[in-house]
Amino acid sequence: YFAQAVAALRKVRGVDKVAVLVVSMDAADADILQVAMSVDFAPLRVVFHPPRADLLRMEPVLAIKQHWMWLQTTVWEQLPETRSWRGALALLEEDHVVTPDYLEVVQVLWDMKTRTCAGHCWAVFVRYGCMDKDDGDASKVCKSNAVVNTGIAIDRDIYSRIQASDFAHFPDGWDWSLFHLAQTGQMPDGQLGPAVSRVSNVGTDGATVNHQGDAFLLAQLAYSQVGETGQGL
Repeated sequence: YFAQAVAALRKVRGVDKVAVLVVSMDAADADILQVAMSVDFAPLRVVFHPPRADLLRMEPVLAIKQHWMWLQTTVWEQLPETRSWRGALALLEEDHVVTPDYLEVVQVLWDMKTRTCAGHCWAVFVRYGCMDKDDGDASKVCKSNAVVNTGIAIDRDIYSRIQASDFAHFPDGWDWSLFHLAQTGQMPDGQLGPAVSRVSNVGTDGATVNHQGDAFLLAQLAYSQVGETGQGL
């Protein structure tokens, strides 16, 4: 999965201009590390955060959440490339395959969020795909008041709100914990996304879903449309 994700990132327009591409690992897996070290199209930093073995065994979703929050702290407060960063931080998982216009779409959404949704939107995301089969407008932008957890981008203000909240104590995964913050007024509840999704989730094995698992969960990975180069916005 990660090799597919990296291959897609290699084709993203403007990826060579990002401040840094951070690859966060929970173990020194040789195969994953080899793929990471193949990145020659952007500045790269690989970081490691081994999970608690007991937590990973008993509560894998909470182990992932712990790693997710550690990564936020590492990026926003510790890495020299990003500890003074004031812009957006785009987050992808190891099985997220993006389109060549991924960064361009994130930038358009971020500019729109700044102009029209300041104080009301906590993030932008590239998965939504709110255009249905009877709607030919691939250029529209949609607002969601749910928490879409795929292909999001946040900023330092939201990181600070998470730090000041009860995120760490909410007994669920990082995405449902963010939904909790939005629903309880600890951060804004809006997100902006494109009419046509710019990301595919190619993974079918993980902490919450596997290839033999619940059909409803598997269906969530099959986004209705994924945009091609030049489509939308």
